[in-house]
Amino acid sequence: MFLRNDFNSLYENLFDRGVKLTLFTNGSVLKEDTLELLRKKKPHYIAITLYGWDKHSYTDFTGVDNSYDSVIKNIRRLKENNISIILRTLPIKSIYHNLYKVIELAKTLDEKLQYFTYLTKLNIKDDVNQRLNPKELLDFEQKLIEAFNYKQVGNRFEDTYKSYGALRSSLYINHKGEMSPCSYAIRPIKSILANDFYQTFIELGDELKSLETQNPCSSCDHLSNCLSCFARRQLEEGELNCSKYLESITIKKEKHYNMK
Repeated sequence: MFLRNDFNSLYENLFDRGVKLTLFTNGSVLKEDTLELLRKKKPHYIAITLYGWDKHSYTDFTGVDNSYDSVIKNIRRLKENNISIILRTLPIKSIYHNLYKVIELAKTLDEKLQYFTYLTKLNIKDDVNQRLNPKELLDFEQKLIEAFNYKQVGNRFEDTYKSYGALRSSLYINHKGEMSPCSYAIRPIKSILANDFYQTFIELGDELKSLETQNPCSSCDHLSNCLSCFARRQLEEGELNCSKYLESITIKKEKHYNMK
């Protein structure tokens, strides 16, 4: 994000139009002029994902030397300028097996550590950094709850999105100028560069509504606690099929936390 040469002008234009801005970054790049802009025109917050806990783990994950030092330096620069940040981490095996180290790093930075409980298959790069199974994921979440005294399940980074606002009160536009329900959704999708923005929003909303009427999860006993949604089903087993991975995670959590 901060690598874009036009980031500052894009950010300032949106900010001056009254848009509430939230930024997502790995924290490795932060130019001095960008920091000065963020100091004067503060975002709602900046979410920074931690991919490791020291120099070696960061280099191993990112393939970039000195990436750890850059990230820690930039986190401190943001905090020194009173810019709100959120630290988050990922439920992958390399993090899970060293979670206490990532927790300690967050505490050293005087921040809590938020987290995801779902990664798509597309997020996993190789056989080493693969996503957690339901038992591991439950343990991952429990350790973070205990480490930061979270009072209830749900102090994670992702929201409770279940498609309700997608293409109704919210939308997603990718770097190619294509509109879709959210960053996960493969379809429906359509360019706003070659088509009218509002009409595209209406057409895609109608298409999504039609697709959602075929929701296989609507009568499931576990729906209220499941991370299942239209887009996640697309990525797991097809939008018309139940995601067995998400279902098994939900059942595991319900038994542990007595959620039903």
